[in-house]
Amino acid sequence: MNSYTLDPVQFEFCDRQTSPDRFRGLQEFGPYVELPNSTPCFGFVFPAGSANYANRLFLALKNGIGYFRGLENTFRCSLTKDQVFPIPVTGYSPSSTHDHAEIAKRYNDAILSWCESNGGLRPDLLYVIHPRTSTYELRSTYYNCKAQLLRHGFISQSVTLELLNSEAQFRSAAANLALASFVKLGGMPWVIRGTDMDRNLILGVGRAYLYDPRARSNTGYMAFTACFSAGGSLKFIYLGELVDSNGKYLEALTKAVECSIDRSTSDGQSIRSLTVHAPKELRGDEMNAIRDVLESNAKRDEVQLLAVKVTDESQYFVVDNGISHGIPPRGTVVQATDRDFILYTEGRDESDRWRQRLPVALRVTPQSDALTGPQTRDIVKRINDLSQMNCRGFNSRSDPIPTYYGSLIAKLLSHIPRSVVADLQGHSSMNLLQERMWFL
Repeated sequence: MNSYTLDPVQFEFCDRQTSPDRFRGLQEFGPYVELPNSTPCFGFVFPAGSANYANRLFLALKNGIGYFRGLENTFRCSLTKDQVFPIPVTGYSPSSTHDHAEIAKRYNDAILSWCESNGGLRPDLLYVIHPRTSTYELRSTYYNCKAQLLRHGFISQSVTLELLNSEAQFRSAAANLALASFVKLGGMPWVIRGTDMDRNLILGVGRAYLYDPRARSNTGYMAFTACFSAGGSLKFIYLGELVDSNGKYLEALTKAVECSIDRSTSDGQSIRSLTVHAPKELRGDEMNAIRDVLESNAKRDEVQLLAVKVTDESQYFVVDNGISHGIPPRGTVVQATDRDFILYTEGRDESDRWRQRLPVALRVTPQSDALTGPQTRDIVKRINDLSQMNCRGFNSRSDPIPTYYGSLIAKLLSHIPRSVVADLQGHSSMNLLQERMWFL
């Protein structure tokens, strides 16, 4: 087997300043792209009588806490009392027992009522403070609130009462909350340093099964794509048609990929390549549908169209004999076969990140026999680059965002009732869902 190690990823910040460290580079140089609105409006939604939780969150975001120095110092984002609006949720107490859907409805009603009484003013971001419920529960306050708010075009950031009650956990989480908020508002904290990054695009493909927990059955299928530059900036999200059979789903998947290629190549910019990243979950018939679309568009606009399957494979483990614990450095690539490459996107220098698990090892399988060695190396390098772009947190897993963000979109959609997803298809909020990272 052949192996090699990729060069460390370099990030670009404001004024094209570079650093190998995302957090330190952001603090020193400022974000790559600041917010489109320098004074966004924030709504703090909390159970009536629990304003102290909202106050604690506001002060941490404004002044900083722990190693986080606050929104203004870190993200160059203004946060004053004039930008913040309290939205208390009446008729609900964290100590009382309510159905998750009922809690979400009370939150949603409180927000809509507040907007109506304030002349239609709509916060740019809602901090929704509520009791913790497992994200694995099919009916949780988190998912129900997300569903209700997306239906009305609101982007939200959930913060649990339990997190705010824990000094140690909140001190370490505040910076991640601020990062996710900044990105949801349209900012770009950093990008991968390189040449022609905007001319090479990555298209993540995914699917969501909508599920009815009462009937315990699927209620619909949805294909979607998320397009990024090779530097990691979001270009667009495409949510496909909501269909009710596997046959129609394959047609919807084909259309989603075709429409995404059309949009990518007709954006008024000269595109050199578009590489489709397919996750492990996609079946053989889905991969065949994607390959058929790429083959039918192979000669259009002189854009190189490629496909690669990217899977997180826990059974793969590479041992570095040159060090006692055997963990290879980040960026290690092992060519296992002519068509399979093992890529370590985490390594021995990031042990704090994966202390409770194995470091991320990806199996990268290009889907074309015609690829040359240099082309394959370039594909693997970009996957490694994009594994460092996860904006869900500074210490998040090092999974490439085209497939990892796709898993977040699929998980969220699968917990939203079909009626709400159907509403989103024809709603004015669809533009927001196509342009912002609402799923973080």
